Amino acid sequence: MTLAFAAEIPAAADRVAIIRNIYSRHNKRRVGIGAPAMVAGLRVHEPANKTALQRHLSRLASEGVDALIVDGGDGTIRDVLTLGIPLFGHRMPAIALAPSGKTNALAHDLGIGERTLEQTVGAIARARRVTRRALAVTRAGERQVLHGFLLGSGAFVRATALAQRAHRFGAFNGVAVGMSLTSVIARTLFGGDTGVWRRGEPMTFLSNDGVGTTVPTYLFMAAALTRFPLGLAPFGRGAFSDDRVASLAIEAPPRQLLRHLAPLLRGTDDAALAQAGYHRCRDGEVMLETQSGFVIDGERFEGGRIAVRRGPEVTFIAGD
Repeated sequence: MTLAFAAEIPAAADRVAIIRNIYSRHNKRRVGIGAPAMVAGLRVHEPANKTALQRHLSRLASEGVDALIVDGGDGTIRDVLTLGIPLFGHRMPAIALAPSGKTNALAHDLGIGERTLEQTVGAIARARRVTRRALAVTRAGERQVLHGFLLGSGAFVRATALAQRAHRFGAFNGVAVGMSLTSVIARTLFGGDTGVWRRGEPMTFLSNDGVGTTVPTYLFMAAALTRFPLGLAPFGRGAFSDDRVASLAIEAPPRQLLRHLAPLLRGTDDAALAQAGYHRCRDGEVMLETQSGFVIDGERFEGGRIAVRRGPEVTFIAGD
């Protein structure tokens, strides 16, 4: 690292910390080859699991760090927020993301391209800062609140498995999204009305007074992202209020999918979509029951009754 670049590091270097996910795609090759314990004078924390991550974050919270560099992907950010927000409270440090995961949807949303760990250190001093409020997901009977940016159930769970398969073939980021989307569409179109992709599952959507409506549902998604890979806009165009949950529910079986696919993906405001069972909503809270489980930022969790709202504001170091 050059002296000029090192000068961009905040003066209070002991108030900046690095969390590296050793299992992220770009980091796996570093394991066992003597990855540096320090980068630009900053200690690199490499927790091996969530329990260790919580221990590291607890220590950093007691030290009062101001900025946290996260070397990982969407799942790493989910775990850092889920475990970190209760520990840091209103002093949650600004997060600078060094994207090293498989899809890096949040990095795309923040305008971050290929940013190395060293470049991320420098970005703390010069890059713009933005606030984001992740989804806050609570499961009935559990105290932990999951914080992430993209949640899905129904066909979304199976689509995530397809994405993992695409990763094994070397497809990542937008390419993996495109391959998975193409595969989902093909399986849905040619699976027949009784096929597993088309028949969906009964999901119960609950109002604030607890009254539920059960609907055969092909897919449910909720997001706290503002931009999606490949220019997709499944939740519609226009600014999203950061206190609302943007969601999409598609009734099963999906009707006239080929006709509605383009306006659905482009974010077109088309009244025919709702009439055909493609429902976009922006609510303060979404409560539903799903038996197939749900995926949030790449990891599957067991189903049941869940409540989805927006979490507290967190500052991120965006792209230049």
